[in-house]
Amino acid sequence: MNTDTLAHNVRGWVHYDNMIAALQKQIANARKQRDTFEEYVQALLTQNNMINAVIQISGGQLQIQEEKVTAALTLKTLQESISLFFKNHPEIPNGDKLTIELMNQIKQQRVINTNSRLKKLKAVDKQS
Repeated sequence: MNTDTLAHNVRGWVHYDNMIAALQKQIANARKQRDTFEEYVQALLTQNNMINAVIQISGGQLQIQEEKVTAALTLKTLQESISLFFKNHPEIPNGDKLTIELMNQIKQQRVINTNSRLKKLKAVDKQS
């Protein structure tokens, strides 16, 4: 094995892994700052009765718009929805049992894929 090639590739991987981590922190901070300014703009427009205003900016326009956000479909919300379905259909006997059986079937049928990846483990500080 060529250890120089391995060392070069490890250094490259570590460099870009560190760069990704730093950029993700910057993105999180930028989103937080943008959200703060968005709250201020919306508050000012609302206070001044201008909720339908169209603000010209370089590259386009800003306008307050309603946005629909669908809740995530987690196993918990799925189970709650199935349970509610059976409660609303009393003609179906054993709704609680059927909910559990259906959820177990869904969990057993989930496909789990395994991939091999490099992962950086944090160094553990040794205390004397």
